[in-house]
Amino acid sequence: MHTQLTPKDIIDNSKRIVIKIGTNSIIDVEQWFVKRDWLRKSIESYVDLKREFGIVSSGAIGMARVQMQGRAPTGLDERQAFAAIGQPNLFDIYKSELARCNLRAAQVLFTKHDLTTEPGLSTTQNTLAALRRLETVYIANENDSVANDEIKVGDNDNLGALTAIADRADTLILITDVNGLYTANPKTYSDAQHIQIVDTLTPEIMALGGGTNGDHGTGGMKTKLDAAFVAAAKGINTIIVNGERPDCLTSLFNGDYSHATFIPYTAYPQSSLMFPL
Repeated sequence: MHTQLTPKDIIDNSKRIVIKIGTNSIIDVEQWFVKRDWLRKSIESYVDLKREFGIVSSGAIGMARVQMQGRAPTGLDERQAFAAIGQPNLFDIYKSELARCNLRAAQVLFTKHDLTTEPGLSTTQNTLAALRRLETVYIANENDSVANDEIKVGDNDNLGALTAIADRADTLILITDVNGLYTANPKTYSDAQHIQIVDTLTPEIMALGGGTNGDHGTGGMKTKLDAAFVAAAKGINTIIVNGERPDCLTSLFNGDYSHATFIPYTAYPQSSLMFPL
């Protein structure tokens, strides 16, 4: 049986982190503009942590919608075309902000095969390791312009978990718009209680994720818990944190845990009967 980790244990052991950023964090989906100031300050805060980090970022389709004054794609072919239009601009913004911090950026676009089957997984692991040696920060996303049901992960929370596994990360950090996990939806129920740390990923805990819908992405709290389950199975901790403030990770790593939920790898259920997926 594992010794239960505390939030401080997780923070102290997070030498290499993978940060997943959703569409709503970097794009205003009401007026369709890029939250450049938020992203700039966030990148600066990640650098200031003095940890190794990689980024999994949604937003390719959203970036195309910014260029098209909010027009939504119709049908799968247009979604894939929008992803192809928006992805270069998404990467360019990250590249520019990392350059301001004197860091190189690399773009990595995955399909499911690159992260779950051989020889794709080994190739991915070797590439990410080489980027580390070259002191280069990767910006990863799913290759949505060519992905289909057979080769897509489907949401970037789980893509983040699979990337963290391939990168041999200590901790997966999922940026969201609430203070982590609650006993009920805090936007609907005023008496919802915040859960700071999850002891075990029981079916009851997994059920707190509700549905899969995010506002303009493909994930919600359910996919975040699914991702934490996948990560925990491979010995990786997960932190779900409110990213409204760009310095959210700075305060988190300085000991303010009020805006986050910690899911240590020790929360992985020992009984296969508890497997929720």
